[in-house]
Amino acid sequence: MKELLNGLLQRATALGAQDADAIVTRRQSLDANVYKSEVDEYNHAQTQGVGLRVFLGGRVGYAYSESLAPQDMEELAAAAVANAEVSDPDPDAGL
Repeated sequence: MKELLNGLLQRATALGAQDADAIVTRRQSLDANVYKSEVDEYNHAQTQGVGLRVFLGGRVGYAYSESLAPQDMEELAAAAVANAEVSDPDPDAGL
C-alpha cells in the first residue's frame, strides 16, 4: 500500500503539482439477520478507495477512485491536477 501511495504522489508531482497528499480507505461490514436462532440472511460488503489532493499554483484539486489498481493511479493523478487547474485560487491552500 505504501508503494501505491508513493507512486501516486510521484505521478501527481510529475504532472505539475507542487505538493500533494493522499488517503486510502478500506471498510468491511457483515450484517446478519437471525430468526428463531438461525441465520435468516446475511450480507458481506467491502469497499475501498483512494483520495488525492494536489496543490498547484495556489489552487487545490481533488480526485477519488474506488480502484486501488496501480494502472488507475495515472488517471487519478491527472484528474486531481486537472481539477486544480480549473479551481479558484486559495491563498490559504497548502500542507
